[in-house]
Parts: sequence; structure tokens; C-alpha cells
Amino acid sequence: MIQVRAGVLAADLGEEIVLLHPDDGAYFALNETGGQLWRLLCAGPVAEDTLTEAVAEQLAAGWMVDRRTAEDDVRALLAELAECGLVTGAQP
Repeated sequence: MIQVRAGVLAADLGEEIVLLHPDDGAYFALNETGGQLWRLLCAGPVAEDTLTEAVAEQLAAGWMVDRRTAEDDVRALLAELAECGLVTGAQP
């Protein structure tokens, strides 16, 4: 299950979300599509496959991207968020 790491602060600015790492104070910005993923994560722990499918479906429907590319992009973003210590439970 993937979830937002405890202590991560987020400011939803509409078209982007700004994150603050709790340990080192580093800031991260998610664009509109990354924000869709973050908003789903904020609802609580979710299975990685479920999250990937839900966000990829939204991306494929709203942007000019095919479903497979959208899924690859979602997985890459999840891996990056995990590497930065902003979420827990994501597969490397």
C-alpha cells in the first residue's frame, strides 16, 4: 500500500501542488497531472496498481496520451516520490 509519508506538508495551489519534505525542508512541485496522483494519495493508503490505473485513466481521458504511456508515467512519478522520501510503500 502506498501512502503519504507522515509529516509531509502540501499546499494545493489548484494547478500545482507544492510539497515540503519533513526532514530537510526541501520543496517539491507537482504539476497538474502529478497533483491528480497526490490528491488520490491524500485520501489514504491505496494499492499501487489501483492508484496507477485510476490516475492513468484520468490522464488518458483528459490529455493526449495513450493508456500505457500514462501508466508508465504514473509509475515513474511514484518511484520518484518514494526516492525523495515523500511516500512509502511504492515499488522501486
